Amino acid sequence: MPDQMVEATRWARSAVSVSPRRKAAWFALGFVAAGIVSGVVIPHLGWRAMFVIGGIVPLVLLIPLLRYFPDSPRYLLMRGAPTRAHATLRRIDPGLPADTVIRTDYSSAEEPGRGKVPMVVDLVRGRWFLSTLLLWTAFAANLAAFYAIQSWLPTIVGSLGAPSRVVIASTVLTTIGGILAAIIIGPAMDKTNPFHTLGIVYLGGAAFVAALGWVIGGGSTWALLGTAFLTGTCVTGGQMSVIALATVLYPPGMRSTGVGWALGIGRLGGIAGPLIVGSALGAGFLPRDVFFALAVVLVVASISVLMLERRSRA
Repeated sequence: MPDQMVEATRWARSAVSVSPRRKAAWFALGFVAAGIVSGVVIPHLGWRAMFVIGGIVPLVLLIPLLRYFPDSPRYLLMRGAPTRAHATLRRIDPGLPADTVIRTDYSSAEEPGRGKVPMVVDLVRGRWFLSTLLLWTAFAANLAAFYAIQSWLPTIVGSLGAPSRVVIASTVLTTIGGILAAIIIGPAMDKTNPFHTLGIVYLGGAAFVAALGWVIGGGSTWALLGTAFLTGTCVTGGQMSVIALATVLYPPGMRSTGVGWALGIGRLGGIAGPLIVGSALGAGFLPRDVFFALAVVLVVASISVLMLERRSRA
């Protein structure tokens, strides 16, 4: 029985870490789908129809999500629902014995504010302060680079005389690259150190963004498209993976608050990135220099994640 208890705990940890990356991959796929749908709908029904579709689809999805979307096994265990936790783990591995006793390895001391809704102050209190700050830095830096590239790459490529099909392809490939990368990055984070894996991904993203700055002005079309794809594998793929990292950083009682605030703070970087790039281009900076600056931003994200690993280990 003790072996079965330990094994069930490991499955619970795996269930928490894997699912966010899968959801993030579908989220990125929504970018691609939105572009395809808008290309069909807008010419016939106008741009307002896209807002109607964007509002109706989530409402339709709400019903199956409430029915079939499971809570975290650890969350269920902490709330005294071992039967539901066992059922969730059986969906992950039908071979889980029916008499397995499932427990969590979290102590009550790790559940701040147990019995009350956690607030943002819990994320920046005591030992969580520096970890939360590093996580927010990684989110903000990643989203700043992501939205800056998504917003300005089409304009820059188009201003250099590239045909419209190249403009569209270069932008779409950055998203597709991230979706495909999640298939590789996710298992790598599970099998090795997730912080080291993501830190390397961000360093690779810095190299590819810098390379994109070189080829965007004088390289061939294929070099541009290939570099855009590789850039997406790290920048978009990194954004999917850092969400999963946030879910395993915080204990269940803080998880939803921690991830929600990290995404919110990250959006500040997502707003600032395109604005700063636009100001830089308007001031006369070359696109190459702008992409080099975005590469430095991703280096900051890498350093933040690697420092976060040391904090978590301590």
